[in-house]
Amino acid sequence: MYSRLFALLSVVLLCSCVMEHEQEVPLITRPVSLSRTQVAVIKGELIKTTKNAVSEWFGKMSAATDGTHIYVCGMFKADTSTGDDAGGGFYFGTLTEGNGGAYLFSPVVYSYSAGYGRTQEGIMRICSLHGTQIEFPLE
Repeated sequence: MYSRLFALLSVVLLCSCVMEHEQEVPLITRPVSLSRTQVAVIKGELIKTTKNAVSEWFGKMSAATDGTHIYVCGMFKADTSTGDDAGGGFYFGTLTEGNGGAYLFSPVVYSYSAGYGRTQEGIMRICSLHGTQIEFPLE
């Protein structure tokens, strides 16, 4: 019985070590320019994630495609009428063409409220794996 338990624990430890050292493989993508319509759709979806925004600022968007999806990364900030933070942050999202040629953007947004840290580093890594990046300096 103890030998089976030892064998099981050995397998679990071995698997966890292999998973810990597994490398992330980037997608094969190519850079792509966004049309004005696509940019408007992306901005519109990002603004929907804010609370009572009356003004917004967008950094440069970076986009790449794998032939099926368009991956977009960037940064934005929104403010309320009193100047308070209404949301924003680094984002990664997927832009797809829906029925009738309309574009759909599905963003993943991270708030600035926590400050720069692991969340922002994570989104930058996701962008890099999809052939895009958060571009500095920001516009």
